[in-house]
Amino acid sequence: MVGAGAGETCRSRYFQTTLPAGQYCDVYNGRLENGNCTGKIINVGSNGIAHIVIDSKAAVAISLASKIGPPLPPEPEPTQKPIDPKELTKTVIFLKRDTSLGENIFLRGGNSHAHGGGIKRKVPACAEGPYQQPYDKCAIPMLHQTRVPYNYFEYKSWSQGDSYLDFEGPEIDQGLLSYIQV
Repeated sequence: MVGAGAGETCRSRYFQTTLPAGQYCDVYNGRLENGNCTGKIINVGSNGIAHIVIDSKAAVAISLASKIGPPLPPEPEPTQKPIDPKELTKTVIFLKRDTSLGENIFLRGGNSHAHGGGIKRKVPACAEGPYQQPYDKCAIPMLHQTRVPYNYFEYKSWSQGDSYLDFEGPEIDQGLLSYIQV
């Protein structure tokens, strides 16, 4: 995440991030040296929100690589193979509903029943918890039609990084709209 202050005064804002809770080193004005930050330290709360003060005509930059503390454990290897476009089929859903200006309709789905998940089984076969889509047998890989008019800007924002049809909620790199997650 990069922030810049272009005006004559400093700015203080809250930003929604996708970073895990912890302290992060502002690597625009410093660097990590032996686990310590030589610049400003920015805190990210458990809700992913960071309070950042940007001085006038200055910038800040934090990322997962600038997290202070022990290194994060390595991510497990995905259990699903990469998407081969030749294996994909097209699905078209027609939906008619009268809506108000600004109202969004989102379709949810998945195939937990196809892999033994559900109420009757004590141990569901689907992965549980946030951001499990690459490892979840119940998450269906998908591609989006991205050539849509500008008036669908909500769809364009939220569909960025959305690669699976599933019941688990947003994906780790899924887009935000005005700092709001799907």
